Amino acid sequence: MSGEWLKGIASIEADNLPADDTFFFALPVYQTPRVLVVEGDHNPDERLSSGFYLKKALVAGAADAIPPNSIGTAELDDASLEGYSVIFLANVPGLDARAVEKLNRYLSAGGTVVFFPGDLGSPEALGGIDFLPAKAIGLKNLPPGRLSTTLSLPDDPLVAGIWDRNTPFPPLPQRKLMDWRLGAEAKSILSFSNGTPFVIAAPQGSGHVFLINASADRAWGDFPLTPGFLPLVQQVTRFSAEQRGGSSSFLVGQSLPMASNLSSDRELSLRSPDGVTTTVRAGEPLFLAEKTGATGFYEAGERGKPPLRIFAVNADRKESNLHPIGNDALLKMAPAEMVSGLDELKNWLAQSWGVIPLWPALLLLALALFAAEGILANVMAARRSQGEEQQIRTGRLNKHRFGVSFRPAGSEDLS
Repeated sequence: MSGEWLKGIASIEADNLPADDTFFFALPVYQTPRVLVVEGDHNPDERLSSGFYLKKALVAGAADAIPPNSIGTAELDDASLEGYSVIFLANVPGLDARAVEKLNRYLSAGGTVVFFPGDLGSPEALGGIDFLPAKAIGLKNLPPGRLSTTLSLPDDPLVAGIWDRNTPFPPLPQRKLMDWRLGAEAKSILSFSNGTPFVIAAPQGSGHVFLINASADRAWGDFPLTPGFLPLVQQVTRFSAEQRGGSSSFLVGQSLPMASNLSSDRELSLRSPDGVTTTVRAGEPLFLAEKTGATGFYEAGERGKPPLRIFAVNADRKESNLHPIGNDALLKMAPAEMVSGLDELKNWLAQSWGVIPLWPALLLLALALFAAEGILANVMAARRSQGEEQQIRTGRLNKHRFGVSFRPAGSEDLS
């Protein structure tokens, strides 16, 4: 174990291909989540703030919980996001381009963003937040009452083991809902009984985005007062801490991305498996290493301190897989007809020949032979017409030139 990470090695007995005899892996040691709440209404009276119920739910029942930090939307541009395992956006009216880019970098580095809509955010304003898993279509008012919910994906890690058919998510007293059009990679984990998505999730870079289709305050209903609010908020927070930093397993030749728990404002160091340490300059780099060149552990952090991020890099095992390729996989690689056995091959050849008419091919062959014969005759005639004069006189060429006697006067008498 090194700092916040656990390093492990699995190996087999050495063989003729030692590159794949060892497998390296790195696992994050669970750390208490650090949470940032961005509030559309960041009121001095905390009870009137958009994230009031969120902040209460995040520390409820947890003695070791770190109280979340909260800022207004305008402060997001200059806020440092490194070190936060999850960022909640509560009733934000929209985000400017700099804030969107900042959150996109945070997500690419493996962070988690949870979005709660509200009255301050119109569908048009939310359209500029490009990392959301769905596009806002419009806001609708609901009649008085409670909306029941259904588990669209009961095996999803966010809800598995907490809610199921025997323990359903409680109905919600909603007065308003936003209609959403899901993106290509988005999935609806929980839905309302009227078919509207309730919890939408999607990957973004190395991180995750969750959209909760209810306000974090009581503007759209009493969701924060229901028995489902606290466990959902805490479950998302735990999930983000477990997924902290995104994937830690890479292949030789791949890039190592910047991690959400590393500060881009300070100079970092990256130690490779061979012990060489390189410097990663400050300034929000996209990658810690453009290309990995060896198997083993790459450790990133501040120089002279325990590593804050460990990457396990292994060799690609595709080339050492000696199992035969299945027919389905082979057809995807090279579409073709497949037969097995000599009899099937004979039948296939017979069918293939049977559907090809032979007369066009024979006709083309006859034309080619006729043309070749004419060309050959002309060549031979030209050679005869250009023979030496002596050959013409002696009759060695059976050719009579126009205007020249075959045996001119004065030739010897052969009788």
